[in-house]
Amino acid sequence: MLDNYLKIALRNLKRNLRYVIVNVVGLGLGLGFGILAFQNYRYANSYDDWHKNADRIVRVESVKADNDALYGITPSRIAIDAPQQLANVEAAVRLDSRRAVVKQGDNIFNETIHFADLTFLQVFDFPVVSGSADFTDPSRILISQETATKYFGNQNPIGQSLTIYADQSTRKTLIVGGVVDGDFKHSSIRFDFLTQLTNQLEGDKPVDHTDWKYRVDAVFLLLKQPVAVSSIEASLAPFITRQQSADPDWKIKRFVIEPLRTMALNARNLRANRLYPSLPASAVWGMLVMAILILLTASLNFANMTIAVCNRRLREMGVRKVMGSSQGQLIIQLLAEAGVICALAILLGMILSFPISSWYNHMWPYMAIQIDYLDPVLAAYLMGMFLFNTLLAGSYPAFYVSAFRPAHIFRGTLRFGGSGLFSRVMMGIQVAISLIAVVVGLSFERNAEYNHTADVGYDRHNLIGAYVYDESSWRVFKTAAQTIPHVEAVSGTQHIPGFSYSTINFRLNSQPHEAMIYNVGDDFTRMLQIQLRDGQPLLATQDDRPAPNVLVNETFVRAFGEGKSLVGRSIQLDSTTYQISGVVRDFMTNTPFRPIAAAVIRPVSASQFSYFIARVKAEHQQQVFADLERTWKRLFPYKPFDGFYQDNALAEAESVSNNVAQTMGVFALVTVLLAISGLFSLVSLNVLKRMQEVAIRRVLGATGAQIGWVLHKNYVWILIVAVVLGCAGGYFMALVLLNSIFKINNGVSTGILIISAGSVLAIAFLTILLKLWQTLQINPSSSLKSD
Repeated sequence: MLDNYLKIALRNLKRNLRYVIVNVVGLGLGLGFGILAFQNYRYANSYDDWHKNADRIVRVESVKADNDALYGITPSRIAIDAPQQLANVEAAVRLDSRRAVVKQGDNIFNETIHFADLTFLQVFDFPVVSGSADFTDPSRILISQETATKYFGNQNPIGQSLTIYADQSTRKTLIVGGVVDGDFKHSSIRFDFLTQLTNQLEGDKPVDHTDWKYRVDAVFLLLKQPVAVSSIEASLAPFITRQQSADPDWKIKRFVIEPLRTMALNARNLRANRLYPSLPASAVWGMLVMAILILLTASLNFANMTIAVCNRRLREMGVRKVMGSSQGQLIIQLLAEAGVICALAILLGMILSFPISSWYNHMWPYMAIQIDYLDPVLAAYLMGMFLFNTLLAGSYPAFYVSAFRPAHIFRGTLRFGGSGLFSRVMMGIQVAISLIAVVVGLSFERNAEYNHTADVGYDRHNLIGAYVYDESSWRVFKTAAQTIPHVEAVSGTQHIPGFSYSTINFRLNSQPHEAMIYNVGDDFTRMLQIQLRDGQPLLATQDDRPAPNVLVNETFVRAFGEGKSLVGRSIQLDSTTYQISGVVRDFMTNTPFRPIAAAVIRPVSASQFSYFIARVKAEHQQQVFADLERTWKRLFPYKPFDGFYQDNALAEAESVSNNVAQTMGVFALVTVLLAISGLFSLVSLNVLKRMQEVAIRRVLGATGAQIGWVLHKNYVWILIVAVVLGCAGGYFMALVLLNSIFKINNGVSTGILIISAGSVLAIAFLTILLKLWQTLQINPSSSLKSD
């Protein structure tokens, strides 16, 4: 029986090859993006689950008492006491990091070195591709494959030496003991250099990891068996009093336990998180929503085109019913035909998913989505998609067409589709979906432009800088840089927006608070051209001793000023009392991914400077940057030049906006093409029904415009409603996505909605006009003769 259904299905589909191709391609595209969205979701939700102990590993996080905020950094001492005092803890592992100069031969770079307990590679499963994972010897260091190539090229790195802290008298020479597989894209923990905690220095002394005041990047506990998070948190409670006594300026209210499997997903909620988060929720759910919209558009298109094709098969349906076929048999037959198309579409989608995922991985460098059809979960998803799409796209035509009575069919008066309300509503949904995609794509494109040109509260276009390590390097480099042509002014700072800042606890009116702090030179606001809103600028430094005054931004005043001016008020920072001399205009304190925070600008002596900054007009920056690099290498041959353009502070945000705009642009193109093909099919069916009416009207002298209005006036209100819904849906979706990624963004303008709606409507009307033109080319006598 099934063979007969398939034979008839294939025979009928062969007669309607254009119908098959259009729907297979449409559904195939939708399923290709659906596979990508599904794998993207799985990728985001499976960070770190490849460690064999994943179910027994948890991270200890800290809730700070004065602001109730959750932090990733944790007292190092926890890792010493927890295995000794907690019954269910088998081992504890600390991971910390520090910037240092690394030298090998003539290669010298600024790098991030990671330091860990000796049990790190026993708890975690980072594959070692050569050498040994053992670094019990403090003179050993592990490196990633990328780092091995960077420093040693094609040479075997095992046994080779690297010098860390190469610019200091406390330099250490370590031997490469092993090379670790460096493809860490699917991991919260990533490192290029890994060595013992005992090799970590603070200044010129080893770090005291027994001190409750010292906080490491992460503390992990390996449990003897998985237990409830609440019970572990309760067992850590006795440590709180000890921490608060040792560090009263950074009191911890409670410890929070985060399982390894969910750590990456929740990492974006942490402050001071120095591990890598998973994909943002918007990148996961936005992709799923767009894939569903494409698939829904393709399915609606399929249903409308199926009804159009079935209009030519009414007599076949009537004969089958007269010969004894039941409605159920006809439904199965029509669903079988839909199933064949969906099966072909699944195969096409499986093929298309490879270039689609490759494009996606290339666009987002931290992505490594793999397509493996031997994966049983993916195979089950594809089977579910086959059944879902067969029923979604084929059910309405199957039940609708099979319900007609033979008597109505053979009278020759029965025609359907095209002008039916359901068909027009489905067409309207397709147009609305395509408009949503267009609005989202254009919004992100405009946001990328905004990130390039936005006023961030300081002059970022005419500044370049470099990391200078210490005061002596800064002074020497500053003197040399002042002689370089086109350098208008130079200065020094410890922090600079977009590249470096710190958080600090302070007291205002005896109340403890936390804010971002920028330790800067006293000419910082002049160099960056940050506007003073109230009060006076920073006082000039005398004999390298900064005056005890600070500036705060407008957000600081709103957060802590209680509606009053703070100029002249006292604020206590690091046990020192400062006077708030002025309030500056809000500036982008970090990047667009984070909101503007309450900030304090404090002058410091040159001994604390980490950065050299120079004012250089944008048109001269490339030449000046090259001159600065040459000057640095001449003055400091054993220190790497680490220069930057201040404009690059927003480079990542601009890249993200461009990539999302490109992704949404592809989605928009696909949905618009599907919607237009569906509209063309529906209009064609409507014209086919009314060819005799069109012929009579033309014979009686009706113009093309009059005929077009009569044929298509029923679509006007559907298109209007679709545009309203599409604009509303696009506005809401674009705003949600923008706000979830960028805390500072350009929003969705009225102009974008107008342009998007106008573009989609123009394409829709051009499609209708094309079909009208084709209809008017037919000789009226031919239509009348055929009927």
